[in-house]
Amino acid sequence: MPSRLACASSALLCAGLLQATVAHAQSSVTLFGIVDVGLTYNSNIGGHKSWSESNNTGVPSQFGLLGKENLGGGTSAIFKLATIFKPTNGAINTTGSMFSQEAWVGLSDTTYGTVKLGRIRQFATSLAPYVAAHGSIFGFHPGNFDQIVQSFFNNAISYESPNYRGLDFGTMYSFGSTAAPVTNTGRAYGFRIGYRNGGFQAQSTLSNINGITINPASIGLPYAFGKPASATITNGVALDNLLTTASNASYQIGKATVYAIYAYTDMRAYHQTERLQTGEMDVTYQITPALLVGAGYDYSVGMGGRWHIYNAGLHYSLSARTTLNLETAIENVTGHGQHAALLFLQPSSNSHQITVTASIVHSF
Repeated sequence: MPSRLACASSALLCAGLLQATVAHAQSSVTLFGIVDVGLTYNSNIGGHKSWSESNNTGVPSQFGLLGKENLGGGTSAIFKLATIFKPTNGAINTTGSMFSQEAWVGLSDTTYGTVKLGRIRQFATSLAPYVAAHGSIFGFHPGNFDQIVQSFFNNAISYESPNYRGLDFGTMYSFGSTAAPVTNTGRAYGFRIGYRNGGFQAQSTLSNINGITINPASIGLPYAFGKPASATITNGVALDNLLTTASNASYQIGKATVYAIYAYTDMRAYHQTERLQTGEMDVTYQITPALLVGAGYDYSVGMGGRWHIYNAGLHYSLSARTTLNLETAIENVTGHGQHAALLFLQPSSNSHQITVTASIVHSF
């Protein structure tokens, strides 16, 4: 017959195991990721045609961890750690950053909303799924000055409300940092409001950033802020302030969805102000449950330049996790002395540039 001490020890062990099992049932950590690789044809890079293996043209390749612990009463502790990488060579996308995509921890409550602290996406990135008619990244707005593509705040805190009858909103603040990778050396803040009802959705965002760097030469401009853009091509222009607002609305009608987007950006440097505006219209059509086609046009004006960008995409889902894509982006510029330069590409030698990308995207 076992002693009382043994029985007591067994009871404590069983209680501990039971507690650990309950805690495990209330917590979860998910490993997730996306891999995007393809082949891209470019009609003009400095006067030459090119073929290259490309990555992250549709979505950023990434992997990370997403965690949640149920604290009871509708409250959960949450975290996310994610990094962007380049499948073509295995390199981390942002030098000096292990988790360049997102790195935050917070609390989420079904009644009161969600608070996050860390490296957080700017609210403007919530518009990215609606830009370029599901086309390639190359056809997004000039220079990403409106912060819609993969833009973040370091040393940030954010609040996002629960959804109330289709309406939600958020606010965030960043204290700034000079540590690499730098997002903003000064303070920054942002707001977002959104509404969804059936097939209709709309949202507006605002970001006000001190100490952010842009590169006017990268979008084919000869001058910016009263200076030759070529003089700043290496290090870009360190802005005193960037204020950008972006809004979109979309409506699904049967198998078709129509999108409208407007973005306005105000930039200050060298005691001068430059402005850039973009208007965009897109449409997608779900031909079959597996086949989606989209096309769109956006027009940007400002900083002495004018951009006409045309996008088209064809997407075939092999499964819920794997998609084949064929996408094209065409840019024509009409500003004086301006060269075409699709997003993240080297400028053309003239006013035209075309890319065609065939890619495969797999998520896990």
